[in-house]
Amino acid sequence: MKLQGSNILGQEQIDLLTTRGLNFVWFPKQLETIYRFQYQNGAAYEFRYRAPIILILYLFLSFGIYQVLPTEQVLSWLSYYSWVGIIVLIAWILSFIKKLNQWFDYYVGIGSSAAVAITFILINVLENGQ
Repeated sequence: MKLQGSNILGQEQIDLLTTRGLNFVWFPKQLETIYRFQYQNGAAYEFRYRAPIILILYLFLSFGIYQVLPTEQVLSWLSYYSWVGIIVLIAWILSFIKKLNQWFDYYVGIGSSAAVAITFILINVLENGQ
């Protein structure tokens, strides 16, 4: 991704900054704003094409889990684990709404955290037979 105004520093100047061990670089507010806008739009755009792959992998994993679960745990497992797919589906749909691109980090981060939390809770619930 090529940022507008990213030619302020040449490659040699960037290399000098990184070889000196300088880990903090300050950018002008305008450049930060441009970068954030382009990053969020680019991330949402890429997620539109990556989410179906995530959903296919989710379904493949779900089918494998379904195959090894005892019959009495299938309904309990499905009632919890279906929420992971719903979260991914909602995040995918939100990525198509361009006005929400500025919130991409938040809705994907919160959704991912919720999906992982559900997965870990599910392991304990099924293991204890609740």
